[in-house]
Amino acid sequence: MTTPVPADHPPVPHEAIEPHHVPHGYVHPKEHHHWYWYAGLAGGCLVIALTVATWSMFDRAAAPLCSSEVDSTVGAPQGTYDVDVATVSCFGGAQRQRIMMHANGGAGHTVVSFDGAARVQARWASESELLVTHKGGKVLTFEPAWHGIRIHYR
Repeated sequence: MTTPVPADHPPVPHEAIEPHHVPHGYVHPKEHHHWYWYAGLAGGCLVIALTVATWSMFDRAAAPLCSSEVDSTVGAPQGTYDVDVATVSCFGGAQRQRIMMHANGGAGHTVVSFDGAARVQARWASESELLVTHKGGKVLTFEPAWHGIRIHYR
């Protein structure tokens, strides 16, 4: 049984509100975040950074995740961009054919990829159009444009 509180008794601040529903989320106002709150935040940031780094290496067919062999390189008419036709194997999986575009001296970006059975060729129609032809195989990924360059395949 609880003891009755006199009617003229002013409420004490911690008695005035329910302890589990305080605005700042803590029972005691001077309580601080615990180490595990910061560890969780740091762990979440680390997972995001590793995911972005892994995807970037996969997209560029970079070691150690991927092994690649450039079959041919075709330069744009004015020399602004280069296109590599490469055979790539990532994570020890099946080989794929990739068309990777890059500015001179820059890292490549995969714009079209085919399964390993495809025979792929790339040629420039103009400075802003790339034509990709393939025989056999399936198209796995395709970007219709990259940095203002339209990409067509058949």
